Amino acid sequence: MVFECDMCKKDPKSHSFFKYCDEKERNTYYCCPVKGTNTNQEGILNHIKGVLDENNGKKWILILDFKGYSIKKIIEISNSIEIVKLVSREEYNSLLEQVNIINSNNYVKILCNTIKPYVSNDIFDKVTFY
Repeated sequence: MVFECDMCKKDPKSHSFFKYCDEKERNTYYCCPVKGTNTNQEGILNHIKGVLDENNGKKWILILDFKGYSIKKIIEISNSIEIVKLVSREEYNSLLEQVNIINSNNYVKILCNTIKPYVSNDIFDKVTFY
């Protein structure tokens, strides 16, 4: 069964988290927080969980694209914290191989420093900035 996000059915730009590449051994997911038009925390978390639950036990890589990230998004810090908590769950974290951050800026550095207390070292060890 393919996950369908109710919010994305109404507005395809609601969330920016999707499977980017499906390989034999791993899947790659892409997320650009600026592109998602809906900031409803429950909706964001349900979307991410629904997409990741279809991973079927495969290893996975996350590409986080922070192009255009600004102070406006930092204000939504509680969303970032809850997303990190979700991804830190054993069923997701145990299969997560890498988090590749692209198009980083000073606001992303502020974000990372702010959420660090909520993130296990295991997750931060998987992060690479490009």
